[in-house]
Amino acid sequence: MGYTYLATFGEGLTSESTRLSLRTHATERLGLRLAASTGCFDLFADSRTPVLCLPDSQILLGHLFDASGRAATDLSALAELADFKQARKHILDKYWGEYLLFQPAAAGSGGLTVMRDPSGGVPCLYSGARCGTGFVTSDITLAGALGMCRESIDWNFISRCLIYPNARTGAIGLCDVEELLPGRSLEVQRANAVTSEEWSPWVFLSGGNRHTNLEDAAIDIRSTVERSVRAWAETDGTVLMELSGGLDSSIVAMCLRNTSASVNLCTVSTPVAGGDETVYARQVADALGASLECHVLGFDGARHDAPLPPSAVVPCIGPLQGAVDAVMVAAGTANGVKSHFCGAGGDTVFGSRSNASPAADALTEKGIRACLSAVHDIATLHQCTVWRAGRLTIKKMTRPAPLKPEPDLAFLRHREALPLEPHPWARFPVGSLRGDRERVLDLAGTQMFRDDAPRGGVRWVRMPLLSQPVVEACLRVPTWLQVSGGINRAVARRAFRDVLPADVHNRRSKGTFVAYSGSVYQRSKAVMRQFLAEGHLQEKGLLDIPALDTYLASSAPPRDRSFMRVFDLCMIENWVRRQS
Repeated sequence: MGYTYLATFGEGLTSESTRLSLRTHATERLGLRLAASTGCFDLFADSRTPVLCLPDSQILLGHLFDASGRAATDLSALAELADFKQARKHILDKYWGEYLLFQPAAAGSGGLTVMRDPSGGVPCLYSGARCGTGFVTSDITLAGALGMCRESIDWNFISRCLIYPNARTGAIGLCDVEELLPGRSLEVQRANAVTSEEWSPWVFLSGGNRHTNLEDAAIDIRSTVERSVRAWAETDGTVLMELSGGLDSSIVAMCLRNTSASVNLCTVSTPVAGGDETVYARQVADALGASLECHVLGFDGARHDAPLPPSAVVPCIGPLQGAVDAVMVAAGTANGVKSHFCGAGGDTVFGSRSNASPAADALTEKGIRACLSAVHDIATLHQCTVWRAGRLTIKKMTRPAPLKPEPDLAFLRHREALPLEPHPWARFPVGSLRGDRERVLDLAGTQMFRDDAPRGGVRWVRMPLLSQPVVEACLRVPTWLQVSGGINRAVARRAFRDVLPADVHNRRSKGTFVAYSGSVYQRSKAVMRQFLAEGHLQEKGLLDIPALDTYLASSAPPRDRSFMRVFDLCMIENWVRRQS
């Protein structure tokens, strides 16, 4: 299902014949409806995509809720605001959801302004009005079908993607098309396209917004997550909860218990060690009084060359994602649900810390006593000595925080890292804490969860833990509170301790698909080698095949996760082939 729309704009639309031609093609060839029209742009949408007309010819596409979680239908107060900038701020401050806000530009300019909500729930690709008309769309194939873009591969992007496969900066794999990042606005005026920040995580990391104790933080997290889950569940009515048995998906599942939605639960396991969390998932299902579907992932479904949705504009779907997606799509169809729910983003927002940054943050903001307490918590959490935790804290404070992911040059012919534009949120404020910087970069990276969920083209995909109010509430929790008592995600555990099954609440382990992926690698490495050696990346001179051959020649499975690099290369090659 997802959100399906296409907005056309530009000076070319002042010609009634051009406008009529685009309208005819969009409605007859693409099966879209003309959802809204102003003197500046036409908005076409699928009949299932919500569209709300607002004062002053503003249009909101998607789902919008007020602070209590009720669907917003009356935004007449926008008419009292002085300008469109205030309207954008008003919506960000008072509402949340998955939406795009369209605002007309000055009369006769052929432009518009578009704001994407901070969660990034509605896909947003755009091309400026270089040839008289431009577009904003959820699906690049819609613009391509109307001849508004050529869909040719941007090989500069591919070269960077090989080095930083999970980075998201707004660039995509096609020429002359970009992505509007979450929480930003796009203003187009006479072929000039400018993006601006409308929402920033740093606002909620400032001192005046911080929680100061565990109990207050837990109460805030509990109420916010429950409201967000309820809003989405009651919007959709029937949901398939993708339940791993881990803390994050279990929290989302337990929040479904007091909603009017019909809930189906589904979990996947693997035929090798590490990927079976069924024992925990069953406890959650029993607590909910719901049945649980259990599926074992076979190896045949984990394909490095799996078909991709035509709308994929970046390489993002690997063998594991493809295998899980196939199971969930089939389960969703069998149960007749309207949406998929999952706990994606929980590690980031709830604070699954794996280093000494909480102690470094505590020293900077609260002083030596708070730092010593955090050092003890870190030592307990990671089962190391206090002295080692202290040394790691000092080391953390003396090293500069990274602005971008670490480059990976393995199996590439050119051994120099190309420059990568940092994500806009990586413009760290002066005096910002080291742990908060890491959290913000992790939050920017959660966009990949939406990119690698192709089932979003079939049904809604809801990620409640990445909803704006949940993210904001979690950002207010200092990193050292997140490891209180030497427990990871301590605030989230405290918030839901009375509803989670005891084994789920107390578990410290985490399920992993590494062994499963390693088995897929062992079974497929010969065909993956051929896939890469005979592919487009090699043809462009980007791969070091002799180095790859040396690595693949080892008969023993790698003891680390280095083999995942081969999957990344195949993921990129597969995307390029599908475009070609």
